[in-house]
Parts: sequence; C-alpha cells; structure tokens
Amino acid sequence: MRVSILLTILAFSGAVLAQPNLTPGASQMESILVVGGTAHLGTGEFIDNAAIGFEDGIINFVGTAREVDQKRYNRVV
Repeated sequence: MRVSILLTILAFSGAVLAQPNLTPGASQMESILVVGGTAHLGTGEFIDNAAIGFEDGIINFVGTAREVDQKRYNRVV
C-alpha cells in the first residue's frame, strides 16, 4: 500500500516538473483589427463576419465588420 501511494506521488510530481517555463510575449506595438471570422462568445452566441480589435494588449472591440471604424486601427488582418 505504501509503495503504491509513493509511486502515485512520484508520478504526479514528475508531471508537475515537466511543465515548460512560460515567457510573456513582447508588448503590442500597434493596434490590430481581425475581420471576417466567426466570433464565439462566452454566452453561447456567435457573430458571423466578426471584427475583433486589440489595442495596448486589450480587446477593445467585438462586433460585426460593418460596425467597426477600420481607420482606427494600424493593421487590419
């Protein structure tokens, strides 16, 4: 019994040590707008022909591609 408990603890501790070290990415330098996809929201709803805008590492727009002012963003993908 003790051996099986010890082996279980060793197996789980090995899995914890095998995780990679995560390094944060570089800061966002320009505002980006992603258009034309389907956005699946956390409420179960979805938006066809969606536009999602990012600025300073924060999502600042989620809506349809017709609603967004594309001139506000430096890069449109």
